[in-house]
Amino acid sequence: MQSGNPNLSSEHVHDVTAAAEWKYVQAMVSWQDERDAIIYWAEQMPGNTSITKVKYKNLNSIKSLTVMLAAAPSFGLLEPTPGRWGSQTVACAEHHDGYFQHG
Repeated sequence: MQSGNPNLSSEHVHDVTAAAEWKYVQAMVSWQDERDAIIYWAEQMPGNTSITKVKYKNLNSIKSLTVMLAAAPSFGLLEPTPGRWGSQTVACAEHHDGYFQHG
């Protein structure tokens, strides 16, 4: 069962991102706070757990921390570039409300 939610507030995203590059190493750190985040929410109906009600709702805040480290070294005359050859991501993790997600 699905329902709408006329009481939804607008979502606001606050983002601070810093990036750096040194020789062939690239790093990025990003902090996001999604205020009044709009999520798709499912809950079972009281008294009949075989029925699930799905709707949109606001969460107070969803915070995330993303850290990325990438390397694209040169090998003799071969010098890979992100646009042509890509870069290798060696570490990436996101933190959401007390939990880390690795990607």
